[in-house]
Amino acid sequence: MLKRFFIICAFLFAAMAGFCQVDIEVYADKTNIDLSEEIQLTITVKSSSTEVEVSQMPSLPNFNIYSSGQSRNISMINGKINATQQFNYILIPRFAGKSEIDAFTVTVDGKNYQTEPITVEVSRTQTGNAEASLMKKNDSSKSTKEIKLKPSSPSSKEDKPAFFMTASVDKDTAYINEQINLKVRFYQSQSTTGSPMYDRPKMEGLVFEELGSKQEFEVINGRQYVYTQFDLAVFGILPGKATIGPATVEYRTVGDIFDPFYSFFSASKTDVKKVSSNPIAVNILPLPKEGRPKSFYNAVGRDFGIKASLDNQTPQAGEPITLTITVKGQGNMRAVGDVPVPDLGKSFRVYDTTSSFTSKAVDNILGGSKVYKTVIVPRASGVFTIPPIEFSYFDVKDKTYKTIKSNAIDLEVSPSANTSAAPLSFSSASAQGVNGGVEQILQDIRYIKEGDISLFSGLASGFGSLGKWHYLILVLLAAGGIIYVLLNSEIPLFSKKKAFLTAKKALQKAKTVEEVSQILTKYIEMKLGKPIGIRSISECAKQLKLGNEASYSLETLWQEFEMLKYAPSSSLNSTVAAEEAAGKTLSVIQEMEKEVK
Repeated sequence: MLKRFFIICAFLFAAMAGFCQVDIEVYADKTNIDLSEEIQLTITVKSSSTEVEVSQMPSLPNFNIYSSGQSRNISMINGKINATQQFNYILIPRFAGKSEIDAFTVTVDGKNYQTEPITVEVSRTQTGNAEASLMKKNDSSKSTKEIKLKPSSPSSKEDKPAFFMTASVDKDTAYINEQINLKVRFYQSQSTTGSPMYDRPKMEGLVFEELGSKQEFEVINGRQYVYTQFDLAVFGILPGKATIGPATVEYRTVGDIFDPFYSFFSASKTDVKKVSSNPIAVNILPLPKEGRPKSFYNAVGRDFGIKASLDNQTPQAGEPITLTITVKGQGNMRAVGDVPVPDLGKSFRVYDTTSSFTSKAVDNILGGSKVYKTVIVPRASGVFTIPPIEFSYFDVKDKTYKTIKSNAIDLEVSPSANTSAAPLSFSSASAQGVNGGVEQILQDIRYIKEGDISLFSGLASGFGSLGKWHYLILVLLAAGGIIYVLLNSEIPLFSKKKAFLTAKKALQKAKTVEEVSQILTKYIEMKLGKPIGIRSISECAKQLKLGNEASYSLETLWQEFEMLKYAPSSSLNSTVAAEEAAGKTLSVIQEMEKEVK
C-alpha cells in the first residue's frame, strides 16, 4: 500500500508541474536615470493559472513606488488556459547614487516566486554653463517682475571691482514651503573670453526652482557694468536656521569692454579668475498646529482651487471610468501630498491613484497644478453622486488655513450590455409557475467539460481509498507546512517590539539625511509587519491607528524627506543636517510609540 501511495504522489507532482508552468520576467525601461526622471517597471507573468498576484513588494527606501495598473490576456486552446498578466509600477528616485530594486514576490496558485533584482544608477544633473542657461530661458525672463530686495543692490559710493557678485532675498523669514525669491547677479565691466562658468549656490535645508535669467546694464559710481541676473524660488523644508551658500562664477578676462583703446592684441592676455556672492541666512518657521484641518496635505501658497471630473458620466455596470482630481494654485506643487478619493461605499471598486504635476512661474511666483487619476468601476446600475472633496492649504498672505471643496459629480450607471448569458435575478414565479423561482440573467465565464474522469479526480479517488492512512498523511503534511512557515518567516510581534530600539540605535550612528530617511522607512515597516509598498504614508498612519497629532507629525516628516530628493547633494551629506533630521525623527517615533502597540 505504501508503494501505491508513492506512485500516486509521483503522478500528482508530475501533473502539477505540467499544469502550472510559470514564467516570470521583470523589466525596467531604464537603469541609468537622473534624479528628476522616473522608472517604468513591469512584471510579466505567463502561466496556466489566472490566480496571480504580487503578494509582497521589497523594501525600497531609495524610491517612491506607485502602481500604474495591470493588464491581462487570457486564451483557451483545447481546454488549456494560457494567461499573460502584467503588473506595472512607477518608481521615482528619492536620492542620487547606486541603488538596487530587490526581488518582488509573485504568488501563482498559492506558490511564491521571486523576481530578479535590478541595479539602478541615479545621477544628479549639474548646470554649469551660464550662457546656455541664459539662451534657454531668455523668453521667460522677459516677463520678470522686479522685487524690492534685502540687502539692496550694490549702488553704494564705494568703488567696485571690474568683476563681482551679489545675492539677495525678498524675505529672510518664511514658513515651510513658502517661497523665498533669490536674486544672484554677476557684474562685469570688462569682456571675457568664452562663457563664464556659473555654479549655483549650495543650500542646506532648502530646495529651489530656477525661474529664469536676464542681462541688463547698470552704472555704479560712474562706471558702466553689464550684469547677468539669475532668479530662483527657494523653499524651506525643515524648520530652523538655513543657509544659502555663495554662488560662484569662473571667467577669463581680456580687458575693459568700454575702453576706447581696447584692441585685438589685449585679448591675448587672459587670466582665469573666480568671484563669489555673499552667503545668506534665512529662518524657516514651522506651520502652526492651531486650526490645522484634517484635509491639509502640505499645500502652502495662495489662490488654490480644486476640481473633480469623470471621463464618462453614463457608464455601464462593470465598465471602468477615470476620476480626475486637479489642484491648482501658487506654491510649490512638488510638496503637495496625496489627495484621497472620497468614500464611495460598496457601489464602486476603487483602484490605486497615480499623480503628476506641472510648475510654471508667473511674475517670479511659482505655481502650477497637480493631477490625481483614479480608476473606479461601478458594481451595479443606478444613479450615484461622488461627493465634494475637501482640500485645505496654508495661505501665506493671511497666515491662516483655508479649506475649499471640489464640485460634486452625478453619474448614471446603466445595466451591463453583456447579453452572452442571462443575468441572475429573483422573481415571484419561475417560467414553470413555481413560486420563489430563480431566473439566471448573468453568469461569469464557466468551462464545462464532459467525458472521462480527469487525472485529478482519479488521484483524489485513489487517495481516499487509502482508508485511515490518509489521515496520517494529512497530519504529516500539515506539520511540515507549519515547520516550513516557522523557519522561513518572521514573527511580527517580536519585530514590532524591537522596532523602536533598532531605530534609536541606528539614528545615533546615521551620518547623512538619506540614512535617517531609510531608518524611518524601516521603522514603519517593522511596525506594520510588511513593506510599505505602494501605500501612501497617510494609509500607513491609519493602519498603525495613529492619532491626529502623531499622524500629522509622521506625514510632515515624511514629506520633508520627500522634498530632500530635490535638494543639492551638500544638504544630504551635511553632518549638521543629518543630526537635525535624526533628532526630529527620534522625536516623531517616540510620539508614535505612545500610540502604536
